[in-house]
Amino acid sequence: MKMKGIKKKLLSCLVIATLLLSSVVIVSQATTAAPFAGSGTEADPYLIQTATDLETLSTLSNTKTDNTFLQYNDKYYRLTADIDMTGKVFDGLSCTVQGTPHNGKAGLQTESGEVYFTGTFDGYGHVIRNLTIDSEDIGRYRGFISYASGATIKNLGIENSTFSARFTSAFIGWDKGGGSTIENCYVKNSTFSNGSLLSGNGNGGAIITGVSSDTTNPTVINNCYAVGNTATNISYFSHLINNAGTGITNATMNATNCYTDGDSTYQGGDWYAGCVLNNNHRNATTSTPTVATMGAGFTEDTNNINGGVPVLVWQNTPFPVFDGTGTEADPYLIQTATDLETLSRLSNTATNNTFLQYNDKYYRLTADLDMTGKVFDGLSCTVQGTPHNGKAGLQNSNGEVYFGGTFDGNGHIIRNLTIDSEDIGRYRGFISYASGATIKNLGIE
Repeated sequence: MKMKGIKKKLLSCLVIATLLLSSVVIVSQATTAAPFAGSGTEADPYLIQTATDLETLSTLSNTKTDNTFLQYNDKYYRLTADIDMTGKVFDGLSCTVQGTPHNGKAGLQTESGEVYFTGTFDGYGHVIRNLTIDSEDIGRYRGFISYASGATIKNLGIENSTFSARFTSAFIGWDKGGGSTIENCYVKNSTFSNGSLLSGNGNGGAIITGVSSDTTNPTVINNCYAVGNTATNISYFSHLINNAGTGITNATMNATNCYTDGDSTYQGGDWYAGCVLNNNHRNATTSTPTVATMGAGFTEDTNNINGGVPVLVWQNTPFPVFDGTGTEADPYLIQTATDLETLSRLSNTATNNTFLQYNDKYYRLTADLDMTGKVFDGLSCTVQGTPHNGKAGLQNSNGEVYFGGTFDGNGHIIRNLTIDSEDIGRYRGFISYASGATIKNLGIE
């Protein structure tokens, strides 16, 4: 009898211990939140929505504690808005922090501890302004991505920014691992220097400074331009591409459909160094680029952005936020929890009356969604905006914004949705304020 009693007690203790352990794990998982919206995959990239997000990404990509950088330097990122980085700290992604062994993530870290960014940063047709990268670290490269290997940076504009380092560029300091791509990007009205402590003892290039000498893995630059930039206190600077002792040749660099202007003030350098460029132009010095000569990545400067010289296609035609066109025949597709979170934000953004672009459209859910950890305030939750510019029914005289579109759940379910408002006197729901709206075929659990 005693043995049976002991066995029962042991079994009870084991069950209790298991439950306690399980509860601890569940609490730990529930309190761990991603630093950005999205999941960092190609299908659902991390969304960089604010200057603080970008500042945070710079910090995380250079944090060696527990090899934090390894969690972020091979992910996909998408910029969701133009960003002003005034007053923000940005050291460049992967600016050579030292870390412990890379735990099998090949290409992310050299034996000497330099860390590479191998992910994708898609500017998605947006512009970063007033970015400051300032390093007095002798022997270091700096750029939006400082050290890269197989990275991609695309569809991004950088304006009115300052880059100060011994080896400096706007987009990639050194593609040390090779195979990186810069496409559909520009840098404009920015300043490059070696910094006050380095006394002009260094060099750089507006787009990129150095690449790998590996001829089997060349760096690719396509559809880029640099205009209105200035170089000071620097021994050698090139208008587009510079070789800082890393053997840029036609075999290690493929640069196509790029241009710079003839008005920028540069110091000591030509407009490129070392490589054979394919269909590239130095405006007012060789030949002025045209849409016909620059290819499909460029279009006419209809808004006089560059004084009549071609601009990138996305500068005239913004990227869509969602797949589809928002019409009844071709509705915007809400495919992920991040998409729904984004729709909530856009439907309540007063800046430039952004909500007016989204609150009368057609939407279709394409899958069941789990909104755990996502911010959702309800569509059209009474932001204040300027007059509705003739879009009747979307806004009343008090500034309350109405949703007048159609949301088709398409037979899908949204789970774990949280709408939490302490705003007295305000209504909240999946659609908070509506006028002529339709919501159908949707389950919420």
